[in-house]
Amino acid sequence: MVRPDWIIFYDDDTTFSSDDGSPGEAPAVGVLVLIQENANGNWVLEAKRDYWCWGWRTTNEWVAVDVAGLQDYLFHYDNWRMVLYGRWASNEQYQKIMDKATKYWKDHT
Repeated sequence: MVRPDWIIFYDDDTTFSSDDGSPGEAPAVGVLVLIQENANGNWVLEAKRDYWCWGWRTTNEWVAVDVAGLQDYLFHYDNWRMVLYGRWASNEQYQKIMDKATKYWKDHT
C-alpha cells in the first residue's frame, strides 16, 4: 500500500499529508496526531506533543519539541522555519481522532 511520507490529524477531524502539499502548506494549528516515516524507515505515530518543527537536525522529518526546543529552533536554525502547534481537545474528541489515526497507521504499516 502506498503511503505518504507524513500525515497530520487535526482537532477538526481533517488531515493533511505530504500528498496534499509541502510542509509549508500544512495548516499549523490544531494538531493532535502526526504519523511519519522517520530517518530509520519506521512508520511512527506521535501525539500529545506541544510543537513539531520541520527539518531541524534532520532532513525531511517533523521533530517533536517542547517550548524550549521551539525557541532553540526559531532562534538558531538558519533555514526557513515551519512549526506545527499541538492542541488540547476534549477526551471524546481526542479519542475519536486517535482512533482514526491509529487505524490509518495500522493500515499503512
